[in-house]
Amino acid sequence: MGVLHETGHALYEQNLPKAWSHWPLGKARGMAVHESQSLFVEKQIGRNPAFWRWALPVVERHLGEAWSLDDILPHVHHVERGLIRVDADEVTYPLHVILR
Repeated sequence: MGVLHETGHALYEQNLPKAWSHWPLGKARGMAVHESQSLFVEKQIGRNPAFWRWALPVVERHLGEAWSLDDILPHVHHVERGLIRVDADEVTYPLHVILR
């Protein structure tokens, strides 16, 4: 999921208006917006079965055909308490933010 999170950061930066790159309008609005975009890609898109149906051929090509949608979805939806925020699941992640 870390790759998807970092992809969210990259997509945000890549889609800033290039024509305005030397003006405030063309700059990133700050870490809050950056994190919101990366968390959207990681937690909303990356946990969606439709995304994994699309990505499964790539996964199979690199990791072998033993992987299936039924193998991946329980992993990305697994909920477990932990002390590390960046490894937190979709349920406990907001609690890490609240505690800070």
